[in-house]
Amino acid sequence: MRAAARRPGWWGRFGVSLLASLLVAEGAARAVAPHLEPPGEWPRADYAAHEKGLALRAADLDLLVLGSSVVGRDISPARLRELGGPAVGYNYWLAGSPMRSIDLLTTDVLLERVSPPVVLLGLTMREFTDGPSSRDHLDALRQSPGFLDASGRMGWIDRLDAGLQGASALARHRTDFRDPVQLVHNIQAEPLVPERLGADGYLLDRGGDDLADEPAAHVAQEQAVMAGYEVNPDDVEALRHLLGELTGRGIRVLVVNLPVTERFVAMADDGRADYAAYLRQVRSSAEEGGAAWLDAMDRPWPDHLFADVNHLNDQGAAELQPLVLDALLRLPPTG
Repeated sequence: MRAAARRPGWWGRFGVSLLASLLVAEGAARAVAPHLEPPGEWPRADYAAHEKGLALRAADLDLLVLGSSVVGRDISPARLRELGGPAVGYNYWLAGSPMRSIDLLTTDVLLERVSPPVVLLGLTMREFTDGPSSRDHLDALRQSPGFLDASGRMGWIDRLDAGLQGASALARHRTDFRDPVQLVHNIQAEPLVPERLGADGYLLDRGGDDLADEPAAHVAQEQAVMAGYEVNPDDVEALRHLLGELTGRGIRVLVVNLPVTERFVAMADDGRADYAAYLRQVRSSAEEGGAAWLDAMDRPWPDHLFADVNHLNDQGAAELQPLVLDALLRLPPTG
C-alpha cells in the first residue's frame, strides 16, 4: 500500500505564495517600467555626461568650474578660452545642488581624478538653504552607485544590490513603487528631455529664453526651495571645507557671486535681508579661506539678460564672461 503524499507544511505554502507574489509584482513592474525614467548609476543624467566630458580633459585641465546649474548656464570655459582665458576648462555643474553636494563630490571624487591649477566656484544664495529638495539632492548623491563606486565606498552589499537592480525591474524602480501617488504621476508625466551640454560642460539649454516666458513650473519650484529661507550653517561649513581642500593642494580659487533677478531674491522670506546674510557669510568664508572674490551682483542686471529668475540667457552670459575672465587673470600666482 503506497504511503500518502506529504502535503507541504506552512513554510512551504508560504514560500510558494511569496514566490508567486514576487513573480506577479515583477511582471507588473516590467509592464510599467517603459513609462518611467530609468534610474542610472548617478542621480541625474548630467552627472554621467560630466563623467565622460571631464575624463576627456583630465590630463590637461587648466580650469575646473563648480556649482549648480546656474554656473552651468552662466559660465562657459570655451568662451573664456576664446577671450584669452585658460586653454582647457570644464564646467562640472550639478542641477539643484546644495553646497554640501558640491563639496562632497569635489573632495571625494573629482580631486582624486584631476588637479587643475585653478578652480572657479560660482554660487548663489540657493545653494545655502536646507529645504527638503536640498536634503534629497545630497542623499541621492551619497546613495548613488556611481558615487559609492567612484569614492571607494561601494561594499559587497552595494554591489549585490546593483546586480539585483540590473536583473529586476521591481528592484530597479522600488523607489517609485513605494509611493503609489507619485508612481501614477511619474507614469503620466512627459518623459524628461535630456539637457544639452557643450563639450566644455556648459549648459546650452535656455540660451534663447526670456524671463517673461519662464514656465510657471520653474517659478513654483524655486519658490518652494526659497520658502523659509535662512543661511544653512552646514552649507557654509561645506564651503569652508572645500576651500581648505583646494588651497591645501595649491589650487588657486575664484569664488563668484552669480547674478540673479530681484524677483528671485524676493522669493526668500526676508528678501534683501536674507540675501545680505548670505553674501556676508559667503564672502567672509571665501576671503578667510584664501580664495579670490568676485561679486558679479555689484552692478545692475536687467531682466532681459535672464532666461528665468536665476539663470542668464545667452545675452546675459556674454556680459558676464569678460568680468569673470578679468578676475581670473588677476589671480595671484601659486605660492
